[in-house]
Amino acid sequence: MNLRRFVVIVSLICWTHPVVARPPVVAPVTMIRTELYFGPVPIGQWNQFLAQVVTPLFPDGLTWFDVQGQWRAPDGNIRKLPSRILNILYPDSRKNDRAIEQVRQQFESRFHQLSVLRVSSKVKAGL
Repeated sequence: MNLRRFVVIVSLICWTHPVVARPPVVAPVTMIRTELYFGPVPIGQWNQFLAQVVTPLFPDGLTWFDVQGQWRAPDGNIRKLPSRILNILYPDSRKNDRAIEQVRQQFESRFHQLSVLRVSSKVKAGL
């Protein structure tokens, strides 16, 4: 092959768009999705709680949202307050169930909260 032809071929290869490999399609698997509803705490304390308690128990990831909520307090009055929802997907196991309960108990204890609402359901998850 002569030099000119070689340069043309290499130039064409370099100027074309690279082929991007797509990740393999993973069939959805059954997971547990838990939402935890927390009372208000300052953002610095929340971030510290996530780093010290939640992330070590669920290092694969989580999502949280600042929300507005209301609930009926033990005195019967309706209270409106800023809240946070933590959303975690994880494999169904006793270990993970205990970890969720540990998150709830640690938050209630650390921040002197009456409760942390838990809503869990089985879901299909995949990438």
